[in-house]
Amino acid sequence: MLLLAKLLKRFHRDESGAFAVIFGVMTIVLIATGGSAVDFVNIQQSRATAQISLDAAALALQPKIHTHSKAAIKDAAAKLLDEAIANPSVTATMLDPEIDKEAGSLFLSARISRPTFFVRFIGIDKMEALIEAEATRARNRLEVSLVLDNSGSMRGTKIKRLREAAALAVDVISEYQDKPEKVFFGLVPFADMVKVDPSNRYSGWMDTAGVSSISWDNFDDDDDESTGHDISDPAQRLSRFDLYDAMPDVDWAGCVEARPHNKSLPFAERLDVYDKGTTMADGDTYIVPLFQPDTPDDTRYRFDYLEDNPPSCPTEVIGECRYRYWNGRNRNPSGWESHHFPTYGYDRMPNNTCTCEDKTITKQSSHWGGSKRGTIYVQWCDATKFESLSLRERQERICKYDGAKPKKLGYKSPNGSCTVDPVIPLTNDMKDVKKSIKSMDAEGGTNIHMGAMWGLRVLSPQPPFSEGDDYGRGTSKVMIVMTDGQNTAYPSGDKFNNTYYYSMYGFHYNERMGDLNSNSRQIRDEMNRRTLQVCTNAKADGIEVYTIGLGVSAGSSNGAMLTDCASGDSRAYFPSDPDELEGVFLAIADQLSDLRISK
Repeated sequence: MLLLAKLLKRFHRDESGAFAVIFGVMTIVLIATGGSAVDFVNIQQSRATAQISLDAAALALQPKIHTHSKAAIKDAAAKLLDEAIANPSVTATMLDPEIDKEAGSLFLSARISRPTFFVRFIGIDKMEALIEAEATRARNRLEVSLVLDNSGSMRGTKIKRLREAAALAVDVISEYQDKPEKVFFGLVPFADMVKVDPSNRYSGWMDTAGVSSISWDNFDDDDDESTGHDISDPAQRLSRFDLYDAMPDVDWAGCVEARPHNKSLPFAERLDVYDKGTTMADGDTYIVPLFQPDTPDDTRYRFDYLEDNPPSCPTEVIGECRYRYWNGRNRNPSGWESHHFPTYGYDRMPNNTCTCEDKTITKQSSHWGGSKRGTIYVQWCDATKFESLSLRERQERICKYDGAKPKKLGYKSPNGSCTVDPVIPLTNDMKDVKKSIKSMDAEGGTNIHMGAMWGLRVLSPQPPFSEGDDYGRGTSKVMIVMTDGQNTAYPSGDKFNNTYYYSMYGFHYNERMGDLNSNSRQIRDEMNRRTLQVCTNAKADGIEVYTIGLGVSAGSSNGAMLTDCASGDSRAYFPSDPDELEGVFLAIADQLSDLRISK
């Protein structure tokens, strides 16, 4: 027992080898401590590189806060950060961005990490750093497009209150800004038509040469139903302006037709919903002036305002015409009645179109009609080319406009129902804007689709109007669409052109809004669909859309369309009474006045 105690004391006093253990421990500490400077320098170098990249990303992505989602901006920033760091050993993790659209600010932050080389010996495998960047660009300009319903249903108190409310909103918005000279308004009065100032006739975006595929719709120059036209050949083009010029007492009033709805394109890119600039490579991008054709004579069709066969048209003799008539009666359920049997002509017409009156009769004959109690007379005479034409060819003749004067001006004339006031491009002359607002009147149908399309064009930086600032430059772009009803269409009236009136889509016969079997509701639904696509395209460009449905139920199909058209439910208003319009426009004006304009 004593021996064991002595051995334990000797072991306790023995210090041989202790230094090696202590040195080993201290070596790890010294290496970690000394090497931590190297690891720290490495993470700082990575942090500096990443910070420069994040700053650049913030500046590059700030203009997109008005058009892109947070997720899209976060992904774009992460991609830019990774590309700039270009070091597989450095990991960058983007945090959710913070966006303040009204202040025009974008705040980005990210964590970067890098594996350690030295301090890992003491259990620290990586070092991290937080980087932040903020870019603020206050909006330096405000552009507002007022798209206002001037249809007939707005007559009386409605249009009066609309004029007052819209003019007041212009005053409020322009006066509240620090820089009123940077506040711009455009005005799009719409009914079933939209009109531009006739002085735009010679603008580069008007179809002055007949290059659009719809320029020949309802017109023909060869009296031959079997032939068409190739607009790629300049010699086969038709300018509607040439037709106006041919008529000495008729000038183009400024109304325009919708651009073609080419079904070979994706729906969102079709030219009557998409803001594509005018280009010579695509004739359909040009705007076609509206020209309501003259319909055939003596048919009771709605737009007959010219003679179909005036002296300006050819009178070529093409052969014999047989004219058959009789003086008898025909039996029908109600008794006997006189009845003609034309060989040439058209069903349900009372007289034969091909008549031998005032012509040399080459031969004639007659015979008893038998039980039909009458004599049938047949005459042969020379027939002109005109007499052989179908109703369609008679309507499409362009020779009849040469030197012609319409029987009436106004509704039954080439300008049709072009009664609306012209579009006012963006301007900061508030007196001019308010003067145009106060001159608005109410007449015609309702085409919200084309009203919204021209509202978008007013804000666009590219033709037809180029007063709008470029997208993504911090400019606030706002479109306010006001209506008291719904899109309207009347594919009836006469069975020849399948329409009650000539519209911005031509006749329903032209099938620009659906096939010939489409009814009013189907066409209205299609107009609503196109209206929504215009709004969707506008919002994609960063345009804030407000909608006002006067007397429209929010729960109706039209109310749903206006709500979906707006930039969120809070941007859609449904006043029930015209007297509430002032409050609605003031509420919108107050929101727009909060968009401070920087110097």
